Amino acid sequence: FKLFPEHIDDADFFSQILSDPSIKKIILKREDVISVYSSQRRSLLNGNFMLKETPNKNEINIAPHELQEHIDKYTSYYQTIERILSQQHVLNVTYEELINNKYSEWAKITNFLEIPYKYPKSLNETIKIKKPILQNKEQLKRIFNFTKYKKSKMFE
Repeated sequence: FKLFPEHIDDADFFSQILSDPSIKKIILKREDVISVYSSQRRSLLNGNFMLKETPNKNEINIAPHELQEHIDKYTSYYQTIERILSQQHVLNVTYEELINNKYSEWAKITNFLEIPYKYPKSLNETIKIKKPILQNKEQLKRIFNFTKYKKSKMFE
């Protein structure tokens, strides 16, 4: 199953699942945390998280303090997951590697799950759309210029 941090309503149940070594875990993480937040903000603006068509509203404005708060929570979430799973066999996959090396990453996933490898098919129900447009891109770019987040695709 797929679980996002904001979907965790029952922390005890979530902790039990994570603590159970008989359940295989694949941790999918997107390295470009600014793109994560931008995409989430656009989805909230449009009320649509599984895009099947180009969104009506693609321009967003992100307050720097909101972005920093998201970065802190995102980082903390994955650090917590890593700590909880430190003694278990886990597969870490990044969104970027999955996009850039689809076949080799899929081979790692199927091997980890001990299932036969078949070439992955693209999801027909979703479309590739343009990234959200940051109305205050230059401001955010200046603020995050001396951080590891300066390489975000959102600043291109």
